[in-house]
Amino acid sequence: MLLTWKNSYSVKVKSFDDAHKDLIALINEIHENMQSEKKMEVVASVLDQLSNYTEKHFSEEEELMKKNEFPYYDDHAAEHSKFIKEINRLREKFETNSNLINIQVLYFLKDWLTNHILNTDKKYSGFFNEKGIQ
Repeated sequence: MLLTWKNSYSVKVKSFDDAHKDLIALINEIHENMQSEKKMEVVASVLDQLSNYTEKHFSEEEELMKKNEFPYYDDHAAEHSKFIKEINRLREKFETNSNLINIQVLYFLKDWLTNHILNTDKKYSGFFNEKGIQ
C-alpha cells in the first residue's frame, strides 16, 4: 500500500473526508496493479476513475466554497484545475505508452494529494465547521 489514511488528513467535513479516502484507494489501486499482467487495462481504468472522481469531488468542494463565500476560493480552484490537467496529461501519456506510469508518477499523486489535503483543504475546515458544515 502506497498511501494510508491518517486522522491528521481529516478536514472535519465527512463527505470530503470520505472522498479523500476514495482518492487514496484509487492511487493505491494504481500502485497495486503497476506490475500486473493486465496493467494496461487496469491502470487505464483506474486513471479514468481518478480523473472523473477528482473532477466530481473538486466540483463539490468548489460549489460549497462559492455558496459560503470561502475567501480562498480562487487559489483553491486554481490548484484543482492544475491537478485535473496533470491527471489528464498522465492519462494521455499512459494511453500512448503504458510504461510511463512508474513510481515517480505514483509519488507525485501521493505527494500532491497529501499536501493538498494537509495544506490547502485544511484551510476550509474551521471555516465550514463554523457554518455548521461537518
